[in-house]
Amino acid sequence: MENYRCVTSVQEIQDYIGNAMVVAFDYETAPDEPYRMEEKAALDLHKSHIAGCSFSIKEHTGIYVPVAHKIGENIDNSAFLDFLKMFLASKNIIKIAH
Repeated sequence: MENYRCVTSVQEIQDYIGNAMVVAFDYETAPDEPYRMEEKAALDLHKSHIAGCSFSIKEHTGIYVPVAHKIGENIDNSAFLDFLKMFLASKNIIKIAH
């Protein structure tokens, strides 16, 4: 059974990750406004920003966190960045960039 969902709070991210020792994650990027028409600008860190981030702790499950979408609810940016710093710095979690 597949279980994918969108979450918009740090608490929901933490609830999903729980005590997992291995977490896959991936950033979704979007071009900054001045570069929207430039091909592959979303892949250039100087011309883009994080639009969302996904996490998965096991096969066929995952969460997506909208960070800077133009439509719909986004997670609080400051709270997400604080979480991301803690997550990436944790020595207790093996992180798989995907």
